[in-house]
Amino acid sequence: MPLWKRLLGHWRRSAADLQLESGSLRDSLVLLLTRLQKRSVDSALVGGVALAAHGVVRGTRDLDFLVPAEQEPAVHEVMQELGFEVLARGASVSSYVLEHLRVDFLLARREYGRRMLERAGQVSLARHLAVKVVQVEDLIALKLQALVSDPRRGRDRADVEALLRSAAATVNMDQVRDYARAIGAERELDEILDIVRR
Repeated sequence: MPLWKRLLGHWRRSAADLQLESGSLRDSLVLLLTRLQKRSVDSALVGGVALAAHGVVRGTRDLDFLVPAEQEPAVHEVMQELGFEVLARGASVSSYVLEHLRVDFLLARREYGRRMLERAGQVSLARHLAVKVVQVEDLIALKLQALVSDPRRGRDRADVEALLRSAAATVNMDQVRDYARAIGAERELDEILDIVRR
């Protein structure tokens, strides 16, 4: 079966590596990252796969990246070469699909998004290949921003709750609160924190 058609798998956290129970999504990620890195595209994982790097495991078949907005044309070329169908190419996100695999690229245009890319840490994915993953505070911020955009996004609310539980001892709440204030998500954050404290 072709690499891109084997899509099922769930992430688990290990001490030094990000691993999959089955290789399909991992193999897809490795291939995609290899192509993006050959084009010198600066990317960091966000979304469901990034949750795993921060100790929160949930099933996902999607890949989500943060990339500099000016590198979107190079991203588009890579996705076209790999045979992905374009779902959308907008000012803030570009989305692609191949079979059952959806890949979204959030486009960092503003200073905060660019700083997220700079702060992202490296996680070993395969031999001689590492992937950048946004910090837990930045991942929470992105999830809060998605909630503000669409309050019906229950998965994002649950993800923020899980991240706050998982990283309670290390998360920089001042940084999270600053971002929540900047995007008008203070109420949402307070509601989630109330649930976490119970």
